[in-house]
Amino acid sequence: MNFIVAFLLSLMDEEAAFWVLVHVVGNVLPLNYYASLKQGIPLMGYQQEKFIISHLAKEILQLTDIQHNKVETFLEINGPALLIPLLVNYVSYEILFETWKEMITTNSVKNSLLFNVK
Repeated sequence: MNFIVAFLLSLMDEEAAFWVLVHVVGNVLPLNYYASLKQGIPLMGYQQEKFIISHLAKEILQLTDIQHNKVETFLEINGPALLIPLLVNYVSYEILFETWKEMITTNSVKNSLLFNVK
């Protein structure tokens, strides 16, 4: 979360950054994205997102089982660093601004540029 807050604070004053963060966490991210559930599953929303990305990649890109296993391994290793800070440290600012703009204006991660695979 500190990466996300730092990114927002680099763009706006403290109050605006707070309200954008509230909107993103409360309305844009999947439910329980950062939460641990009573069943002991940490970051439940992130786990769901990782599962969806993996299966969308297999379906859309028509991956073989070996290729799909490589995607799942990549997400296991690199997913937390990429997805939990919402790409703040890993993509160029141009892509980050467009992704966040789309994510916030459509109020949905699943409709963001990340998932508009054509």
